[in-house]
Amino acid sequence: MKEFIESEIKIINGMFKHNRIMAKVIKAENVLQSFIRYHLSLHASQQFAAIERIQRELSAQLAKNRAKYDHPSTDIILCTKPNFGLEVSHPKPSPLLWPMRKLLNLESDTMLCGVSAIDNKPEIVRFKDSPHCLIAGMTNAGKSVLLQMMLLSLVANNKPEDLGLVLIDLKNEDLAPFKNLPHVISYNYDFESATEAINIMIAEKNKRVEDNKGKRIVLVIDELAQLAGDRRLASKLGDLASIGRSKRLNLIAATQSVTKDGGIGSMMKANFSCRLIGKVAPGLSSVATGMAKMQAHLLPGYGSFLRIEGDKNHRFQSYYIDQSDVKLMVNHVSKQYKLHDMKPDIKGDISHDMTNINMIHTSERETCDISKNSDIFPIGAFRELNAKEIAEVKRLYATPEFNSVSKLTLKVYGSRNPERTNKIKEVLNV
Repeated sequence: MKEFIESEIKIINGMFKHNRIMAKVIKAENVLQSFIRYHLSLHASQQFAAIERIQRELSAQLAKNRAKYDHPSTDIILCTKPNFGLEVSHPKPSPLLWPMRKLLNLESDTMLCGVSAIDNKPEIVRFKDSPHCLIAGMTNAGKSVLLQMMLLSLVANNKPEDLGLVLIDLKNEDLAPFKNLPHVISYNYDFESATEAINIMIAEKNKRVEDNKGKRIVLVIDELAQLAGDRRLASKLGDLASIGRSKRLNLIAATQSVTKDGGIGSMMKANFSCRLIGKVAPGLSSVATGMAKMQAHLLPGYGSFLRIEGDKNHRFQSYYIDQSDVKLMVNHVSKQYKLHDMKPDIKGDISHDMTNINMIHTSERETCDISKNSDIFPIGAFRELNAKEIAEVKRLYATPEFNSVSKLTLKVYGSRNPERTNKIKEVLNV
C-alpha cells in the first residue's frame, strides 16, 4: 500500500510540474478505509482553477497506474475541507461496520449515520437542529442502508409513547422490516394508502397549529419520486414540511431521482434543512446538493456521502448493516418495549383514525434479546480475544440463546463479517 500511494503522489506532483502548477502533495491520509486524501500545498500566487483544468487528465493518469496494481480506477474530487487537497477512492475499500453500543446509547430524537471524514467523530442528525432530512443517491450509493441505520437508532432510543412513525414504502422493501415495531402508526405500500397517510399527517398538522401538543411523529418515505410526481401530494408534503418542523412533525425521505420531478422542487428544497447526498448521476450534483462544485457525481458510492446543511458541507462514511442485523435489532427493540403486551388501541396518540392505513398487528413475532448474559461483550472492534473472553465465548456457545456461530459473532463483536465469523469458529474449533 505504501508503494502504491507513493506512486500516486509521484504522478500528481509530476502532472503539476508538467503543467507549471505551483503545488505539491505534502501528505497522504487514509480516511475511514473509504478514500485517500492527498493534502496539497499551493503557492500563494497559484490559482486554484489551474488544478481544476487538469482534473480529468490527472484522473486518467491515475487510472493507468491503478491498472498496474489491479486496482479499480478513480475520479478525483477537489476539496477544501478540512484541508485543501485531492480525494480519490480507496483501492481496497472496506465497509464501516455498525457499532451496536453506540447505536443503543444515543440521546432521544437523534439518529446515527456514520463517521465524519473531518474528525472521525460519529455523524448524527438531531431533529432539534435538522427537522427534515433528505437522503439522495443513485443505485449502490448506500441510501437504503443509511435510512435503515437512522431508523434503528431512532426507535432504539425513543419509547413508543414519545415517538410515532408513519412509513411509506411503495416498493415494500427497505422499510418492511420495521412495520411491526410498536412505534409504527401505519405502514403503507400502495399509492392509495400512502395518499391517505399524508392527508392524515396534514390533518394532524392543522390540529397542532391550534393546539401544539402530541408526541413526535416522523413521516418516512422511501423513494420520494414516486409520490412527488403527483403535484397535489408534492404540495401537501411541502406544506407539511414548512409548518410541521415546529409542531414535532418531521419528514425523512429517500430518493434516487434528484430532479424536480423526483421531489427536489423549490418548495421541498427550501424545507429539507439537512441533505445527505451520495453518488448521483453526472450533471445532477448541483441539483442534489443545492451548491455548485460539490462533485457528488464523483463520489465512489457504497456509503460515501456529503452532508449539506445551510452553507456548511462535509464528507462522511455511513455505517454498513446487513439485513440479518436489521432484523435482529428490530426484534430487540420490539422485545425491549414489550410488543407482545401492547394493545392496538395504544399504538400512538394521533387524534385521527389510522385504522384504515394498513395498520399491522400480529401476535407472533421473532424476538432475540442481545443484551442478556455477558457484560464484557460486545468488544466493539475486531481483535484477538484474551483468555477470559475465549472462556466466555465457549460458555455462551453452550447456552440455547447463543448456540450458533452467527449469533455469537454478533454478540462478541457487535456485527458480523467473514473475518469475525472465522475468528469465532477458530475459538470454538468448529
